[in-house]
Amino acid sequence: MQVDAVVVAAGRSTRFGEGDKLLADLNGRPVIAWSLAALAAAESIGRVAIVGREDLLRALEAIGREVLGDGLAAVVAGGARRRDSVEA
Repeated sequence: MQVDAVVVAAGRSTRFGEGDKLLADLNGRPVIAWSLAALAAAESIGRVAIVGREDLLRALEAIGREVLGDGLAAVVAGGARRRDSVEA
């Protein structure tokens, strides 16, 4: 049996400093790509939706397509609070 997953990644990265931690390089790939790759490798995961900040949606979609291919269900804008993003 497979379930779908939602990656809630709409935070502002205020403590990270300059740039956005989701897009920061970690061993040759963006940080978020590692999480998406782990989900893609899990047999129990079907499709993955990413909830992100409005200004990062294009970048998140490009990374999601590269890592997940057809397993990317959607990339949508999150809200001001984590709770709002989960509801999105």
